[in-house]
Amino acid sequence: MHHQLNTSIWASAILILGILGLQNNIALAAPVNPNSPTNVAGGASSNWTSIENGCRSSIAGLCVSDANIPGQGDAYDAAAALSIDGTFYVAPSADLTGQYYTGGSTVLSGLNVSEQYYFFAADSVLRTYATLNNPTGSPIAVAVRWQSNLGADSGTQVISTGSGDAAFGTNDEWVVTDDGNLTGGDPTTSFALYGPGAPITTSSVSMVTDLSESGFEGVLADYNVTIQAGETIAFMWINGLDSSSTAGTSRGSAFPSLSPSDPLLADLSATEIARIVNWDFAATAGPTIPVPTLDTWALLVLIAAFMLLAWVRHSRVTN
Repeated sequence: MHHQLNTSIWASAILILGILGLQNNIALAAPVNPNSPTNVAGGASSNWTSIENGCRSSIAGLCVSDANIPGQGDAYDAAAALSIDGTFYVAPSADLTGQYYTGGSTVLSGLNVSEQYYFFAADSVLRTYATLNNPTGSPIAVAVRWQSNLGADSGTQVISTGSGDAAFGTNDEWVVTDDGNLTGGDPTTSFALYGPGAPITTSSVSMVTDLSESGFEGVLADYNVTIQAGETIAFMWINGLDSSSTAGTSRGSAFPSLSPSDPLLADLSATEIARIVNWDFAATAGPTIPVPTLDTWALLVLIAAFMLLAWVRHSRVTN
């Protein structure tokens, strides 16, 4: 009897841990002040610093002030800033859950807008996922702008683009930039703006941003989109950091082949993937190998816990 009681206690503990694991995004969330700087360590010894509303003096919205990799800093003067119809997204609240910095929902142009930064733990990459929800009974058309001001300032140059040249245009799914030192100096920066076959692509792009931080140089991308009544859509963008222009170009050229099974995207649910309008993952679909997420492991723990509880009950009946 004593053995069965101990077993029941352990089984219950496993069950509770499994439930907590399934709800890890809530249980482990740590509120942070979006008006005070937050730093996050990313993969490949990268650091992403001063994440907050107004990360620089020229912007009121949420952005990443800077980032660095070993031996190279000053990647940005303000990165991953989102605006809707010319108004910057300002996070009314925020939480930091592991590698995820999530800004709360606010209303812009009649839409419920929220934004999440994912600082990839396996590489020097930032993924931005912005959600736009139309709570009204009518379609809402908006202009979406995403931009990053670069630390390279007046030395900023386009190294490579998706179309294969050094001229940044709306036909470029990705762009790679650097300063005058292609193997040192500031990090090489890469940007994924949309994917193959995407229903929404850039309507205009520029190497001149709205952000005045030691110059306006950077990467700016505009999109026009209509959100139907009751619809929720999402945009996804990717920033990468590398130590050389060669490595940066290799990274940029790999962006179009991203699939939902890629480790950078494997944490996103099928619903979250389907909402992204500036990518069409069906166009890059191929053989995939499922990547277990924390939720998957938690589900396995739950199954094991239920099996153990069933065994305890069976033991009681037979004894």
